[in-house]
Amino acid sequence: MSKVVIVDDEFLDACGDQLKVVANVAVGYDNIDVHACERRGVVATNTPKVLTETTADVAGERGARKVELDELLSCSDVVSLHCPLTDSTHHLIDADALERMKTSAYLVNSARGPIVDEAALVAALEAGEIAGAGLDVFEAEPTVHEGLLDRDDVVLLPHLGSATVEPRTAMAELAAQNVLDVLAGKPPVTPVTKV
Repeated sequence: MSKVVIVDDEFLDACGDQLKVVANVAVGYDNIDVHACERRGVVATNTPKVLTETTADVAGERGARKVELDELLSCSDVVSLHCPLTDSTHHLIDADALERMKTSAYLVNSARGPIVDEAALVAALEAGEIAGAGLDVFEAEPTVHEGLLDRDDVVLLPHLGSATVEPRTAMAELAAQNVLDVLAGKPPVTPVTKV
């Protein structure tokens, strides 16, 4: 899985031994090398569960029921993604998944960009395999696949599903609480590293 890691060995080495905590103001933490933090005893945290409602609002009304992925893809008019980015969800929506969708269906991704193989999405759109897509996140942010630009069947948002005052304030407060807890010798509220 390709990803841009900002908090990596080089970053942590530059920070030195005084670094105790990395408080990521985001749900996803694929920009942090968790193992590098753990090797140095640096606690990494994130801000989960703060964005659920706001991100769902961007994706639209969610009248949903649980079904297996194959049924979801073949029966849905709208496939809206709401899962974390993991090794098993990286390119969950690939050429095969897009081919299984109805030609009248729309794909909505407000979760994590690399869950969708954007090259496969462009090919599916060009072939008329699906009706369109709405994306708030992108595979290689901030870059957007060139084939998604200037299309009438695609709506692109600049990763603003969480860009409202209430969730951003809650995220900042949770990140600050994590820092205060670690510096006080207490376990953080939302660690992503083993503490």
